Amino acid sequence: FKAMIGLRYAAQGQTSLTLTPNPAIVPSTTTIKQATTKSYNQKWLPMAGLIYQPNDNLSFYASYSSSYVPQASSAQDIYGNNTFAPISGRGYEVGTKDNFWDHKANLTLALFRITESNVLNKFSCASVAAATATGTCYAPVGEERSQGVEAELNARPLPSWQILAGYAYTDATVTSSDVANQVGARLQDVPFNDFHVWSRYDVPSGPLLGFGVGAGVTYVSGRKGTLPTAKSTTVLDLPGYTLADLALYYTYDDNYDVTFKISNLFDERYYQSAGFN
Repeated sequence: FKAMIGLRYAAQGQTSLTLTPNPAIVPSTTTIKQATTKSYNQKWLPMAGLIYQPNDNLSFYASYSSSYVPQASSAQDIYGNNTFAPISGRGYEVGTKDNFWDHKANLTLALFRITESNVLNKFSCASVAAATATGTCYAPVGEERSQGVEAELNARPLPSWQILAGYAYTDATVTSSDVANQVGARLQDVPFNDFHVWSRYDVPSGPLLGFGVGAGVTYVSGRKGTLPTAKSTTVLDLPGYTLADLALYYTYDDNYDVTFKISNLFDERYYQSAGFN
């Protein structure tokens, strides 16, 4: 058995100064001070972990961690103010890390749950009639939860052949919000399923010694690009996609490496993420 406990103290002070064009000068070439806001936040962050390793090939673990992230100074509400509380998070994870096949392969399997509070939602200020701010505005979503399972395999069947594969299932939703339509909604840009596999083979001997080839596939399932609003439950759906990559390698005299890689080999059109407008 191995145990670890830790405690971290975090504190941040922030001062924001807003400058606006001087309306007395047209066109304006100078600015005047509009407002100064100050904030100070602090928090104690505990963490702990436990590992059980019955032999050299198996280990089982459990961990708890906490996080604290002050909001960006550029974040503003619909009135141009930044009075948002920092994001605070709690993470729980249990899993196993195993070596097998005479140490030619290792596997990591993890179950996790992450909860974050005071998360902000981005939207266009112009979408709110009462807004006096311009550009991008933010509002507290409340609480988000992400939970699921991750698996990662690294295998070397032959000294010159390597295989990497991974899969993640993530259920990420809004669990608390002032906007009733958002409770239970999927988080933005988070797929349910994410899979990748990559294989590389290097020629071990003969006239092609030093040459290698690699190929891989990535799959990302459909995602939600936006959150529901108080006025509408309609959200942007982003389709899933599958991408293939190909790479060629050449190593000369153990001192020089040349790599040629083609990403998105079949020229698939896909949407990686959604913005906030």
